[in-house]
Amino acid sequence: MQREIAHPDLRTPIKTWWHGHYDHVFIALYPFFTIRSEDQDTASDVSFESIPNFEDIPDDFDDTVKRRGEPVTWQSIHQAVAPKVPKMQFYRAVWLLSCLGFDKRANIALQKRIVAYCRANGIFLPEEDALPAILHPLLKRFLHPFEGRKIIAYDEFRDNSVELTLDLLGSDVPTVELSEATTSSGIWAIHLPDPGVLITSAFDGTDALIAMTNEAFALSDPRQVFETEDVGEDTYSDWLNPKDIFERNR
Repeated sequence: MQREIAHPDLRTPIKTWWHGHYDHVFIALYPFFTIRSEDQDTASDVSFESIPNFEDIPDDFDDTVKRRGEPVTWQSIHQAVAPKVPKMQFYRAVWLLSCLGFDKRANIALQKRIVAYCRANGIFLPEEDALPAILHPLLKRFLHPFEGRKIIAYDEFRDNSVELTLDLLGSDVPTVELSEATTSSGIWAIHLPDPGVLITSAFDGTDALIAMTNEAFALSDPRQVFETEDVGEDTYSDWLNPKDIFERNR
């Protein structure tokens, strides 16, 4: 697979993986989110729907999230639930909670506090894997400066793709699916060959990596749209794992 469209290997730092292809890389967190009640048009002074049990989530849930979802930042949940807990420890607890549930790699008592707060306030945890529906309208906003350029959506292993228009990421249209995908039919990566943008997700992930050329970055800054984390020279794609774990796994 060409590196221009491939998610970084776990054994290679992110910037090293894309050296020579992209000049800037950002981690964009999948947001927590609420869902506005059916009769509410804006996010101000609204009531929110209760969180359904997993087995009660309807088939059109993604479309509902696109239409009426409101992003909530990790930072705001951190400050509300456990502001004295170090950020990486809190973020690791969120990531594991979203992907695996209660996990001994996190502080389980902290994870229970996060769950209790979210349920009490009608907040959904960040989703995992493919680019979630709550992110699609934000992606449309981020990619607006590139309107008219070729935009390609890929499945997890880049075996299937479709060309996108920005309208398909809008909140008022059904969620795009790649029906021939061998795993999840959601969008796992978005690529703009010109001027050079890749937005890519990974299995058991709660974030997207956004890689850009200098030309692309001059047109649109991800930090103005998404809740982002910096990528250092030694940052790996499994950045939320404790270093002693992922170094040992490598």
